[in-house]
Amino acid sequence: MAQLAIIKINKSVEEMQYLGLYVQQIFARFEALVKQSEEQIKNK
Repeated sequence: MAQLAIIKINKSVEEMQYLGLYVQQIFARFEALVKQSEEQIKNK
């Protein structure tokens, strides 16, 4: 029983790490878009 709980915890930790990476990628893309639009505003 305890082993099952440990496996479940490990699985959710892996999922959290995966989610964290996904969120980081989204933020990186968002930052790139913001910088792009800032450059476009400067150039106008």
